[in-house]
Amino acid sequence: MSKYSSNRFTPSAKKETHVVWRGIGLLLMIIVPIISWLGGEELVAIGKEQNWPFIWELTGYVQFPAEVFMVPVISNIAGWIASIEDLPAKLFLGFLILVVLSGIVSVVYAAVYRSIVPRYGRFDAPAPVERVRKKF
Repeated sequence: MSKYSSNRFTPSAKKETHVVWRGIGLLLMIIVPIISWLGGEELVAIGKEQNWPFIWELTGYVQFPAEVFMVPVISNIAGWIASIEDLPAKLFLGFLILVVLSGIVSVVYAAVYRSIVPRYGRFDAPAPVERVRKKF
């Protein structure tokens, strides 16, 4: 047999992803940003009521230069964005909530994954156990 033979190891077909891991992916990609946006809107409303100082810096409408409204498609999008009240504050607080929630979900995911999935796979060997002897 030659050194470069065609008898290579071919891995078996990849198993399908478990439903729990798909659910965690859905949670990270869709549900957490929606919760973050809604939380940002709610925090802006609370901040306005209680006069939080940094909220007033970010409140108001977004203003675009006049050149943006000369392009037909972009003017529609810019007009929609400019009609959202307190957009910078909502985006800022929503991003902070997104970072916190993603971190919490990641830590929970890591803990669950560590407790369910075995440490060694099919192709891993456990670490060798070596006993140390004293030499005289």
